[in-house]
Amino acid sequence: MKSLIKKLIAPVILATGLLFSPVKANATPSTKKINSPEYAKEVITDKEGYKHWRFENVWYSNKPFEDFSKEKFELAKTAIDTIYYDEIRMDPFSQPNDSNLVWYGSGDLDNDNQRTQADLDSVLAKNGPINQADINGNGTSFETSDYTLFQNFIQDYSKFLPGDWNKNGTLENHPEIQKSWLDKMFIIDQTDKIQGSINFACGDFSMQAIIKIRGFGEVNQDTTLLYQIDPSNKYDFSNNGEFNIPLFYVTINSASTGLNHAIVVAETNYQGQGPREFFNWSFKEPQDDSDVHPGDYSMPDDSKVKIYNSLFFYYESTKKFYFMQEPFIEFKLTDGNPNLVKYDERLILERPYVNSVKPQKPSLLEKFVLKQNYPNPFNANTKIEYEIPLEDKVKLQVYDTQGKLVKTLVNEKQVAGKYSVDLNSQDLSSGIYIYRLETSKGVKNKKMTILK
Repeated sequence: MKSLIKKLIAPVILATGLLFSPVKANATPSTKKINSPEYAKEVITDKEGYKHWRFENVWYSNKPFEDFSKEKFELAKTAIDTIYYDEIRMDPFSQPNDSNLVWYGSGDLDNDNQRTQADLDSVLAKNGPINQADINGNGTSFETSDYTLFQNFIQDYSKFLPGDWNKNGTLENHPEIQKSWLDKMFIIDQTDKIQGSINFACGDFSMQAIIKIRGFGEVNQDTTLLYQIDPSNKYDFSNNGEFNIPLFYVTINSASTGLNHAIVVAETNYQGQGPREFFNWSFKEPQDDSDVHPGDYSMPDDSKVKIYNSLFFYYESTKKFYFMQEPFIEFKLTDGNPNLVKYDERLILERPYVNSVKPQKPSLLEKFVLKQNYPNPFNANTKIEYEIPLEDKVKLQVYDTQGKLVKTLVNEKQVAGKYSVDLNSQDLSSGIYIYRLETSKGVKNKKMTILK
């Protein structure tokens, strides 16, 4: 299995810390730290001649990353039984369990999709799911502090709990609370307890952290066994988003030091340019749970920083899951100061939605049709057609390239059938827009262009 995994993913080695703050576009980088084999206390050369070295508890490497290959990806799609491919790939910021309240510290102890006095009583009685009862996220459930925090929330639902990732970052604009929760979940995750080596390198640490934090299936209790997800539950997304944190894979390349390294990142401030703003991201080193900043060992001042969406596949012939990455945004550091190089609009426009929906099986999703608008590009008017196979609550909305909602065309319950909606662009400027069809069974997006 390992040889196949190596072909599907980039073999790499890990990282350490980044400024967290909704801040300054040009932040002063930290004191320069040189990360290269000649300064390391332990250096190993592998059979291919690449060097792997260790600073404290973190392993690094100069072994190149395998570039993302669209040809290989298309081949993998034909060979692998995909898991709701479009939903996982095209909506990286979604949190499937938003509407199910099953994430860590949610407080929904009776699993009825509500947080009420009954749940509060269960906390007091020390009865119910342990993870949901750890309201403050300190690793110990059913404490007095958990009860008090949850009681305050029950008395005033305008407040939010620390684990309410979407609310505490967007509705209330408290990214520092998101950062605090992220730190706590990494301590609970304990990926950093795995023994690092050239055989379990930074890419493996990063993937293990993503699997555990995002909750893609049940990982074997032995955390050294990567990808051990029960194939009989390959369509079970009940644990997807267990920590209510969208976590992404990151590669860091430094020309001056030869460093090639992998870490993880979460977006912890949705203001301004959103994910296109470097300091809206909170970078983490899974090998020791530290934050990663420009100028640290894990992110030299001249680094190329790429963020990827995680893809999970089930390979029928081996009965195992495999892990791939697709890049969606890239930054370049110059003397520690970041600049946006490029991003994929299909991915970057997706935002966390408080009422996001769970992915459905492809057979059902395929019956929901969202056609390309016509004409496209257009000057004044265009037509959007879609089809729903059963009665459902339907939203058809238009977003700009900042991820801002600019128009709601439909927001109502509709019976099964074909629909056509006219869009007038009189109050919209020229540019690219995304129109999004959302039902309780899934989400579809398409791009359109206004030329005036």
